[in-house]
Amino acid sequence: MSVLAPPKLLSAEVLGSHQVTVLAVTWQHPFTRQISAIGLLARNLSGTYSFEYVKNVLTIEDFLPLVGFPDLRKRYESETLFPLFAQRVMDPRRPDYTRFITSIGLSDTPSPWEQLSHSGGRRTGDALQLLPVPTPVEGKFDTWEVGFLVHGMRHIAEKTRNLGDREVAISRTVQEEALANLHGGDQLELLPEANNRINSKAIVVATISGVPLGYVPDVFSEDLSELPRENVKCFAEVINDASAPWHMRLVAKLVCDVPPNFRFFTSPAWQPIASH
Repeated sequence: MSVLAPPKLLSAEVLGSHQVTVLAVTWQHPFTRQISAIGLLARNLSGTYSFEYVKNVLTIEDFLPLVGFPDLRKRYESETLFPLFAQRVMDPRRPDYTRFITSIGLSDTPSPWEQLSHSGGRRTGDALQLLPVPTPVEGKFDTWEVGFLVHGMRHIAEKTRNLGDREVAISRTVQEEALANLHGGDQLELLPEANNRINSKAIVVATISGVPLGYVPDVFSEDLSELPRENVKCFAEVINDASAPWHMRLVAKLVCDVPPNFRFFTSPAWQPIASH
């Protein structure tokens, strides 16, 4: 992990205070590069942890069970965070710890769970990533939100993309200039990229002026496609400079106005395989 320059931050009050209790675990195929949901990691009210595979994992070609979780049909429980996920938490004794924590929108000494919720738990050359499950805003059950690291930012430049009703191609310089001019709290635009060869429901994150920056994580795009575009807003939270790895350059937040009884991640693909 490289030492990061101080990011441009949104205030702690705006970041919100609700806590994530469930993380979606995803796996990227080493050849197709498709990112798929494989399980749910939960922090329970009792303080224990649980992990279980979801039905989507049964459809993934070449997938092998994770280390420590050999049985696809079992619900795993532990008093402490499972080693596979605990090893994705940065040690506070690292000299670059403070800058890393700040770069993902945290402060002080967050718990391992908070760190995982914000960082995604990615490791170099690794196929796993964790993403927070969207949650309702406190007191507003028709408004759901989720913070996320913008995906695919290092792949966005130098290629022509069909975004909405126009073709867009930007240089790396234009992308960097757009990031340099972005501030915490700025609204971002969400543009469908229907001709995306990996995900036909891919959603590009762009500046209000239309400069593409990266992607909404694929696991959110299915549910977002069910909502009217005007009901989904996106805001920049943390902007890191070029000293940060590409997957940590931009932290954003989705804020969605949803109809009654709407829930994220409730399709059959997200149902746990284990019987409770």
